[in-house]
Amino acid sequence: MSQLEARREWSEDAEVESAPPACSDPGEAAAQTPSTPIVLRTPWQRRLINAIGKRFPRNTVRDCVATTMHFQASPQAVWESIRFYEEVPGIAPWLLRFALPAPRRTQGAKQSVGAVILCEYEHASIIKQIRAVRPAEELRFDAIQQSFGIEDALNLGEGSYVLRPTADGGTDVTLSTWYRGHLRPRWLAKACEAWFAHMLHRHILRGMQQVCAEISRPG
Repeated sequence: MSQLEARREWSEDAEVESAPPACSDPGEAAAQTPSTPIVLRTPWQRRLINAIGKRFPRNTVRDCVATTMHFQASPQAVWESIRFYEEVPGIAPWLLRFALPAPRRTQGAKQSVGAVILCEYEHASIIKQIRAVRPAEELRFDAIQQSFGIEDALNLGEGSYVLRPTADGGTDVTLSTWYRGHLRPRWLAKACEAWFAHMLHRHILRGMQQVCAEISRPG
């Protein structure tokens, strides 16, 4: 068992995988990083990825992955269905369960700017801070502390949910993630990171669709 205090390296039925304008760099957040240490028992796969990451210099370039999914619901109904990965109902794809620690719960509300949310996993955690709230339009947050055991390979940054009404009365939701990846060669690592992030995004968005359908069900 080892102890690691994670730090913030830097403060974003049809499916479309894309990198829309939501991925434009919004700049660094000014949130303060909590100093609470997290005790990790990191599985071998994340220890391996982290060990490989230590062999390479730190990457200063932020990458963004964005995934868009259409909801047959109004922006307000979708807004009420927004969930983080730790809150999504259903079982994640096996690769997500293999690569990521099991999500447990979240503590904190995401309705107000500045709110701090602790996302707990099995022997891991992420602390997020809400940086923008525009009801039925946009939710933006920063991952201000990451304790996953892969900090030498990848550092999470900003995330966002952007809702856009469509002509059919539905809503397009774009889920974006900004991060710094340190694995090399970057062209190959970036392609693998994007593939994995799209899988994660689709799981979250499908879970939100399930929540939205339950909320909208009469009676």
